[in-house]
Amino acid sequence: MKKLFSSFVLLFLTLSLFSDSQFFGLVSANFLPAPVPEHSIEITAGGDVTGTDKIQRSGNLYTFTGDIAGSIVVFRSGIVIDGAGYTLQGNGTLTGIWLQAKNNVEIKNLHIRNFNRGIQFTYGMSMDGCTDITLSGNTITDNQYGISFRLFSGSNHVLGNTIANNTYGVTLTHSPNNTFRNNQLINNTCNIWVATETSVQMTHFINDIDESNTINGKPIIYWVNQKAKTVPSPAGYVALVNCTDITVQNLVLTNNSQGILLVATSNSHITRNHITNNKCGIVLFAPYEQCIGNIITENNITANTEDGIHSWNSENTIITGNTITGNQENGILFYDSRRTVISGNTITANKENGIKLWGYDSNDNNVSNNHIENNENGITLDTALNNTITGNTIASNSGWGIILSYNGFPPFSNNTIYHNDFANNQQAVYTVDEFLSTLPDIEPAIDRWDNGSEGNYWSNYNGTDSNGDGIGDTPYIINENNQDNYPLMEPVPVIPEFPSWIPLLFLLLVVIVVTFIYRRSLRTFNQGSERQ
Repeated sequence: MKKLFSSFVLLFLTLSLFSDSQFFGLVSANFLPAPVPEHSIEITAGGDVTGTDKIQRSGNLYTFTGDIAGSIVVFRSGIVIDGAGYTLQGNGTLTGIWLQAKNNVEIKNLHIRNFNRGIQFTYGMSMDGCTDITLSGNTITDNQYGISFRLFSGSNHVLGNTIANNTYGVTLTHSPNNTFRNNQLINNTCNIWVATETSVQMTHFINDIDESNTINGKPIIYWVNQKAKTVPSPAGYVALVNCTDITVQNLVLTNNSQGILLVATSNSHITRNHITNNKCGIVLFAPYEQCIGNIITENNITANTEDGIHSWNSENTIITGNTITGNQENGILFYDSRRTVISGNTITANKENGIKLWGYDSNDNNVSNNHIENNENGITLDTALNNTITGNTIASNSGWGIILSYNGFPPFSNNTIYHNDFANNQQAVYTVDEFLSTLPDIEPAIDRWDNGSEGNYWSNYNGTDSNGDGIGDTPYIINENNQDNYPLMEPVPVIPEFPSWIPLLFLLLVVIVVTFIYRRSLRTFNQGSERQ
């Protein structure tokens, strides 16, 4: 009976795991077709115009003859809507022009302003989106969303439009194979939004967006299947889809969904960029593929509205020497990502966690020599195992210095945590494994809090050191299953992080010295030859 109960529990947890990791994105995507929004004007399936006398029909051509206050729903494919320079005016709500599962529609020469959504493409009951829609020569301003592609709307053409002063300029939600040319995005709060919230494949991000498209005069870099290139400067947005060996350096990237987006991109180098006021600073995204071997170094990643660095399914990433501060959620969030090195970063004043490693496959990561201060929590490990946390200063966080949460099968623990300074956090350690400990045949979560001779410094440790060896006489108790056997009496000395130019300077000095010695020896040799 006991074994049967245990099997039932394991099955339940398995289903929970599968549900959490596989279907979370799909549920959040909301695949139900959008209902027809409130509107005042229709182009009916039969081709008639209702709700206004300022659109003149001639066959499949619909031409504005004056400014219109109202919103339009298009129920007919195979038509051209010519604004003729006039304005479609909203009142801050509704949708300017709404198309659902339509094809072969052109909208041109129209000023669309002051709607919730200026133009929205969406999908119907058959999950078919809008295709072969052309937007050309339009001015789309002062809306909440300028142009919105909502799931499965592909093979459309956005040509020569001005998209300005919207909250969101262009939003692309898993709508591939669209072509953008000569569009200007100007002073939008978020200029381009490429959604990464749902669990999708790399192919859903393949679009043809060339450098003729600009954000405040700076070209959009949206590369697909590129290799061994350097992103030109300046750039207004950078997305790399299925790319390899790309360098992104010395850019200022702001006011987009991501400063830099890597989708199934590997062996690339992101360095010395200033990335601020985006949704996320840098995103590595590949739920069904992988991002492998990328290096993120010496960037300034600040004041983004969610995470500084966000990863979903990456491997062998190196994150070093970055300043990651003031982000509204996590400094670094890695989900189902493994064998990462997070070292020598300054991670401060983030609203949630300095570093969070989350997911059943966030394993074998190394977090070392980081300065993690004034976040809500310093480091959180959520169902992550076999990680090494060493040499970090984890100080003055308003919540917990470190959180270890085990909500899955054992052994979701076995992390090694030593030589860290836990100083003046509101609380030092929080472990969550009470649910597992109530189940039969389930071992408690156990981590290693020392290396066999030295542990961590705890500012709230009140033990003594009778022999003066720098190690506390009694363990630091974390819970009944976890303790630091060798708590340090003093903080661990900080090993300074040398700037990257120090080795180059040393090499240059060596070259100078060797050259001097060579020339002096050669001169002495020549002088000796002359005497002979």
